[in-house]
Amino acid sequence: MSGPQRHLALRFVAVFLAATALVDLLAMLAIVGYHAYVPGAPTGVLDPMTYVLAGASGAAVLSGLLYSLLRYPAHRRTVLLLSLIVVGLLAAHMYTINNPPLSASGTLAGVIGRTASDNQVTLTTVLHGSQLDVAVADTGGSAIGSLSLAVGGVALPQSGFAVQPSATSPIQPGSQDSGSWTLAPGHSASVTLDYQYLTCYATDKKVDGCIMDEVYYVPAAQTLLSGEKCAPYADNCNLEHPFLSKAFIAAGISIFGNDGFGWRFFNVILGTFSIPLLFGICWVVSKNERLALYAAFLLAFETLFFVHSAIAVIDVGSIFFSLLGFLFYFSGFSWWKLDSMMLTGVAFAVAALAKETTIFIFITLVLYHLFFAPGTRRQVFGSTAELLLVVFVVFAVGMQAYDGAFGAGVATTFIGQIDFILRYGSSLVMTPKGCPLFKACDPSSMGWIDSTFNTPITPLNWITYYSPIGYLVTNVRVTSGSTSFSYVSTGYYGVTNQFEVWLVYIWGAYVVYLLFKNRGRFAAESDSREFRLAGFAFLWFMVVFLGYCGLFLYGRVTYPYYLISAVPALSTGAAYLLTRAWFPRPVAYILLAGVFLWFFIFYPDKSFLPVQVRAWLGH
Repeated sequence: MSGPQRHLALRFVAVFLAATALVDLLAMLAIVGYHAYVPGAPTGVLDPMTYVLAGASGAAVLSGLLYSLLRYPAHRRTVLLLSLIVVGLLAAHMYTINNPPLSASGTLAGVIGRTASDNQVTLTTVLHGSQLDVAVADTGGSAIGSLSLAVGGVALPQSGFAVQPSATSPIQPGSQDSGSWTLAPGHSASVTLDYQYLTCYATDKKVDGCIMDEVYYVPAAQTLLSGEKCAPYADNCNLEHPFLSKAFIAAGISIFGNDGFGWRFFNVILGTFSIPLLFGICWVVSKNERLALYAAFLLAFETLFFVHSAIAVIDVGSIFFSLLGFLFYFSGFSWWKLDSMMLTGVAFAVAALAKETTIFIFITLVLYHLFFAPGTRRQVFGSTAELLLVVFVVFAVGMQAYDGAFGAGVATTFIGQIDFILRYGSSLVMTPKGCPLFKACDPSSMGWIDSTFNTPITPLNWITYYSPIGYLVTNVRVTSGSTSFSYVSTGYYGVTNQFEVWLVYIWGAYVVYLLFKNRGRFAAESDSREFRLAGFAFLWFMVVFLGYCGLFLYGRVTYPYYLISAVPALSTGAAYLLTRAWFPRPVAYILLAGVFLWFFIFYPDKSFLPVQVRAWLGH
């Protein structure tokens, strides 16, 4: 067998394994969905299917890597560097995926007849003859998930407690549990209380979740698994967004368990493998491997994208499937009877099922196709109509399947939930109602407030500066003698990587300059392809940014993490700038190092560093 044929055979193996993993994943989602609809349905088959998914996807990645190394020997270093970035990012995610843990242990020792307390609980014991009466009050800020009592080192039956708290039914702050036991003669006077307090539980809502909007999406996933019908509006249903991202969280819980790993696993996978997708888009369009590698590096170490990939929220699924749609579009990939426009439409419909804000990225594609696609106007309009039709049909069918099974109130149909989504979005307005342009708004109604400047964070701040938003920040104070210092033990921050954001002023202006200077025409084909990619990135950024600026001026509340939809565009544009022949290579390396340094400073868990260094970093 010749070399190219061997390479084609290896490519077939990689594609076959990837398709097997995809079919297995879709089947698992279908089983989870059926279990959600019929809660008594068996799910034992998910365990072997998990091994199939891991084995097939892992083998697909390895065989695809081997194919790339053999088929493109001139690009082996780039392929290996990309693999290193992806594996390193996945390892960084796995390091933080269970941080913070869902619960922590506490022990409180005391003497019978005396009250003892710590920063979580207060233990009161009273002895009447041989009867021991105990009251355990939750006097801290965390819910208590379990209690265990021992006298003289001998455990007492947990059935003695009146409530017997659990992770799903904990003792809330301000409440207490009590119990009575009969002690044997000659018992010890020492009493020990072991307890678990929930560290990733929202006591105000009485639901799981602790980082940013996990308190909405994790309960929504749990509700999906329970088969519970949604109310017209309830936090545990979250009907203001489509269902797919929450279905991924539900699948993770069903497969891996109701813990941080289960909540966040699929988001980690989608975020990590967005990196090679962006590399593929840049490579297909520009044929510049250094540009594609730089773009992958910049997206991998973009702080906002990393944090949203690391927690159980819904933005990253939309970006992953949008990138997949762009890759189908620019590569012209077709499969069976589905041409590239149909595959692109399916990918964007799935992205919209993950989150409705996909509309901004999709508008970018439609505008680009209308103005820059080759062919006659009739051909372009025809292919655009095909794209729109596929997106609408797949999205509508997906939404209707969910709404018919789980929706309630107005949201029992596709049209009803779209109406609900639009009404909910229009209700998030600044006050005075709508807060028209040039009219003063109440700062407290404008969304998040900058903790340093004490001013609302507006879209203008997104591309200038705003203080990092603490999604979940846990500080620890260390006192030794007369010295005292504090450090962040866990810190999830919502902030873009400012090195990448600020570069938009340079590469955006450069793209506009070239557009007016050369009218998009270049002597070298390579320059034309690279400019095409940069122009597409600039269009993408402007559609997202100006779209949210328009909503802000209309009076709608806008949060800084909304810019995440444009982060891959920022990475691509910055990579275009850094790879220009006139741009000094040493400066490019310094900027890349700055991007990584910013990422490192805001990495959520730096427990591998000495506490003095962590205190000095301040994040």
